[in-house]
Amino acid sequence: MTELRDYFAYGSNNDAQMLERLGRLPSKAVGFAELHGFRPAFMGRSVKRFCATLTAVHTGDFADRVFGTLYLDLTEEEFAILDRKEGVKYDDQGKPTGRYMRISRPVTINEGETADRQAELYVMTGNLQVDREERAPSTDYLYNVLQAAFTAGMPDWYIKKYLMVPTENVVRHERMPIDDWQPA
Repeated sequence: MTELRDYFAYGSNNDAQMLERLGRLPSKAVGFAELHGFRPAFMGRSVKRFCATLTAVHTGDFADRVFGTLYLDLTEEEFAILDRKEGVKYDDQGKPTGRYMRISRPVTINEGETADRQAELYVMTGNLQVDREERAPSTDYLYNVLQAAFTAGMPDWYIKKYLMVPTENVVRHERMPIDDWQPA
């Protein structure tokens, strides 16, 4: 029998329609959850989105938290789909070499009303030790993150405190090859 694990989605992965295009994950959502000891931060630079993307940065302070959506009982095949989406890769020794890595942490469901559950989540590779420089997301990407947060029912104070950040004016051209891309 396949081991089933829970998935904590945050940022643009709170977008149920986007996850539905990947598979049937939204049917497994149980509501929002909190990851304590981490804070959300826009870091790195995505070659797909042309801007910084959201990650969870470990602080160790229980008061810091990231809100997201908890999905129950994902199969390894479903995680393989998410791994590809997030660019998860490992070398022969199991060291992460991709843009993101998958980790397992306890999350609290519905603002502490329900006991902790162990869940898998994706964090930017290296952000736990080295890359702490925050950057601006594009307006398009931030809009996606905010829309997903509102739709998932994240608290207003959380959205205002952590997700309402200055943006980079980057225009994404879906059909234009990157070599022909010109800034707006």
